[in-house]
Amino acid sequence: MRMMGNFGGSFWANFRGFQSSSQIDEILEKEETTLAQLLDQDEILQEMRNQNQKLIDFLNRDRIMELIEYISVFPPDDADNKRGHKFPFLASELFACEIPSLLDKFYDDQTLLEKLFSFFVEPLNLTLAGYVSRLVISLFIRNPPELLKFIIEKSWNSWFVQHLEYRAVLDIITKIILVENPSETFYVIQRKEIVQNLIKNLASSNPNAALNSSQILCELISKHNDVNSWPELAGVLTQKESLYLLTEGLTSQNNYNINAVVTVLRAIMASSSHTDLLTLSKKQATNLDEDASTLLEDEESPEFIESFVTVLPKLKEILENFHGGQIQTTFNEDIEALGEGKIKIIEVIGAAIKMEIKEIQAKIEEIEVVKTIVGIFFKFEWNSILHTTFEQFVNAILLSSSQVLKEQLLNTSGFLAKIIEKGLNPGRPGTRNPSLKPGYMGHITRISNLIVKTSENRPEITEIISKTERWDEFKSSYLENTNFLENRHLGGYQPLSFGDHFAEEDARDSEENSTNPFSSYSNNENSNEELEIPEEEIETNEKPLTSEDLMFDLNENEEKKEENNEPDPEKEIKSESIGEVQGEPDTYSDVNYWATPVVIEELEEL
Repeated sequence: MRMMGNFGGSFWANFRGFQSSSQIDEILEKEETTLAQLLDQDEILQEMRNQNQKLIDFLNRDRIMELIEYISVFPPDDADNKRGHKFPFLASELFACEIPSLLDKFYDDQTLLEKLFSFFVEPLNLTLAGYVSRLVISLFIRNPPELLKFIIEKSWNSWFVQHLEYRAVLDIITKIILVENPSETFYVIQRKEIVQNLIKNLASSNPNAALNSSQILCELISKHNDVNSWPELAGVLTQKESLYLLTEGLTSQNNYNINAVVTVLRAIMASSSHTDLLTLSKKQATNLDEDASTLLEDEESPEFIESFVTVLPKLKEILENFHGGQIQTTFNEDIEALGEGKIKIIEVIGAAIKMEIKEIQAKIEEIEVVKTIVGIFFKFEWNSILHTTFEQFVNAILLSSSQVLKEQLLNTSGFLAKIIEKGLNPGRPGTRNPSLKPGYMGHITRISNLIVKTSENRPEITEIISKTERWDEFKSSYLENTNFLENRHLGGYQPLSFGDHFAEEDARDSEENSTNPFSSYSNNENSNEELEIPEEEIETNEKPLTSEDLMFDLNENEEKKEENNEPDPEKEIKSESIGEVQGEPDTYSDVNYWATPVVIEELEEL
């Protein structure tokens, strides 16, 4: 696309004789022309996109410095609209045209880069930060190694981390982390320091900084195949200090910190390379190519697993302590608030179960956190996000290899007994609205169907539910009836099953007619005698009928019909005779004809 843009500009530049003279050219020919006068012209952006050489030559070092000032220095209070809005926007758009000769001037004279990056020393303005970030990204695209060298050697990366609450800075740091270079040692140490700072920022008191840090780390994990120095950068995530910060972040009192940490942990657990991440240990420093399973056997406990196992009891304590405050529902009931952080903790525990790591599953079995989560599900009746997360949590346990977790879920926690009770006795006794069904009833139906379906291929689940009292009653009454109502086609019987419906009617009709097949021709409805037809009335035709015989019969019938229906030409329907016509009992019964006199001859003419 850039080649096409360059070609278009040079193409039209060679044929300026066919177009009217540009006003920009006339202004540039004047010696006293200023940058402000040029920015005030409407066609300046189009001329820059067309690579007007006079315009490009006009933008020397001093004028580029002036453009940088427009996009990096906040205008004074008494500035007009042009200085405050128009000129900064146009300056940003001029740089965004990505004219190679214009961008190369930044690398030829690094004072321009220093002027540009000095913007990050002061508190940032949101709009100006977007303009500066746009120019920095363009410079990165033009010459990534040269710009990264300038940033690292001048320690500008430390200033970027301080402004992580801004989306514009997030884009710059992402470029620095994910920059590709043939050399695997391309400022890896400095980039690892940036990753460490991002992990620390997950506990930031600024919600935007924590969220942006987690987003950069997740992008690093998801795009590891595109990064040459991935093993070294990933090693930062598996260091003991980093793992401690990640797992301890789950115990934060702020929901946004928990959300940021859970986002990173979920990315690690869901990554296709999570085996490498989770088995990195001290031994990896000497043998990076060793098989992951061998590491698990040789090492007593990998660092990630050890850190996660250590924090699990703390997570259970957080789930058991409710301090979310009170909120009022639309039906005037005061209920306790759960908080998004606890939902995220349940989510990450479910993700840990899916990983099928023996040490983690053993710790979850030991602390019996499943029972705590089941209690939360039934306690918070109206939290639909919790109910959806719990459904995924149940699915993870049912599909896991841990028989203990399945026993804890279906039996020890009393989950099956509670859903049977709620299914057979819906309602909320002891509340202001006892007849109102809890909000989790739909999820109970989905989870029950999941249990039934999973038990078909897993005999251990079948064994557990077979010992549960009233399960068959719950399944045959509540579950089957609910599934029938929810799966029933709106408007009545399902069209896809009409064949069975008509088959039943045909069978019923066949049974009724089996005793008297000619009952419909009988004068007496209650008579069971068969219709007798005299043999002399039955005529046999030895000669079969032909099409000519049929046409003859049809013509003969039509002629007879015309003779019978031929009107009397002397008879006339008049208004005086309407009453007489109505009075004839056998002619026009129950019909009134309100019409003007019509003569038959006139009808024939029509």
